[in-house]
Amino acid sequence: CIGVIYGGISGFAGGKVDSLMMSIVDVIYSVPTMIYVILLMVVVGVVIVAAVGAVGFYVAKRLSKTMKDIATELNKLSEGKLDINVEENVLARKDELGIIADSSKGLSEKLSEVINKTKSMAGDLSNSGTSLADSVEQASGASSQVTDAGDEISRGAVSQAESVENAAHNVQDIGYDIETIAENVKNEEWIKTVKPSI
Repeated sequence: CIGVIYGGISGFAGGKVDSLMMSIVDVIYSVPTMIYVILLMVVVGVVIVAAVGAVGFYVAKRLSKTMKDIATELNKLSEGKLDINVEENVLARKDELGIIADSSKGLSEKLSEVINKTKSMAGDLSNSGTSLADSVEQASGASSQVTDAGDEISRGAVSQAESVENAAHNVQDIGYDIETIAENVKNEEWIKTVKPSI
């Protein structure tokens, strides 16, 4: 088919074009067939290498992007931001990147759970401190009444009442200290202080 078209053009053009085209054909026929086979193998080899290189580049670029995304989320986690966002398609992977992404997500959830429990315990501790402070105030009021009654009974009772009152103040101070500690636990600065040890 190619020979017919080539010959048709050569015959139609005639003259110098025909002589040139015939010279090209003579050169082609003078080269052994093995050289064409080698040349064809080289071209096919270059095409295959280029295709494999392009596919490899695409896969490497895609893996690099996934690894960069995971590293970014892990950096957020190291800064104390527990709401990391890992794409579902990365979590579904069964290779090392999927395992790393899944472990990172699990770590984030566990840390959130621990912090929420700590906050809840701090709230309970604060409520207990408030109840203790109320009890101390009631005990202080009762102590004052006992002191007045003891004053009337004897001086020895006064000394004992003062001791009870001092103890009541100490307990009240402890209650306020517990409230202060509970407030500090709730404070965001506490989390930042604890963060380097995590």
